[in-house]
Amino acid sequence: MKKTILLFVLLAFTLFSCSNDNNETTSTTVDTSKLTGTWTLDNAKLDGKNVSSSYKIELTSDNIANFYYQNKTSNTTYGPDTIETGPYLLNNTNLKISWYGSGTTTTYQILELTSAKLILKSVILGEGTLVETYTK
Repeated sequence: MKKTILLFVLLAFTLFSCSNDNNETTSTTVDTSKLTGTWTLDNAKLDGKNVSSSYKIELTSDNIANFYYQNKTSNTTYGPDTIETGPYLLNNTNLKISWYGSGTTTTYQILELTSAKLILKSVILGEGTLVETYTK
């Protein structure tokens, strides 16, 4: 009888002590309906220090990225914007842009994306890590 009770307790302990912790889900995809649109620069930091960057970006639903930079011609005047453009590919939280004209590609990690906020992180070789915060 003792063996039966012991076996039952051991079996119950084994069954209930095992758990599946796969309930923790981490979203590794981006809601493209939140990504598309025009974003305005809030701040840009290169290795934690404030820097200038594109003041506006547009990400279209047909996967084209437009980055707008102010073309400062003097201390007080600006010429037409400089615009970098190219197709983008979204893979989970990585945004990869192949720039027209230059033949270069930049990969951004999307750190945060809401309907009103976009935070992009990129590594610039020889310079450091750039984190840009944009708002809609």
